[in-house]
Amino acid sequence: GKENIEGDEQPCPRTQHAAIMIPSSKEIFVFGGHASPTQRLNDCWMLKIPNPNNPEVVWERVEGDKDVPPNEQSAIDAPPPRANMGYTFYNGKVYIYGGHGGLSYARTAFADIYSFDVETRTW
Repeated sequence: GKENIEGDEQPCPRTQHAAIMIPSSKEIFVFGGHASPTQRLNDCWMLKIPNPNNPEVVWERVEGDKDVPPNEQSAIDAPPPRANMGYTFYNGKVYIYGGHGGLSYARTAFADIYSFDVETRTW
């Protein structure tokens, strides 16, 4: 059924984002996507899912990340805003490949690769 979500902050609605399970922490890492046809995102969130020690579902923004104007650089040096990227988890890191977007609502098709270290929570 539908989960009740806890947390002081929650991500805005979005589509075409990255969302991937982190096996070691049992959290879901969420990055980027579209909030609207003209607003691409590059914010970073962790969704803590229920477990025997904590039955609640809780959103937490990655430390240091904060709201920035639409289509602008993130506060934690995340990749430029984008949607429709490829992503995978391997050896303690989430890897983001490609997608489309860019700063200031650029319409760039990316061929870059970024990694997010889930232990240090840094790009």
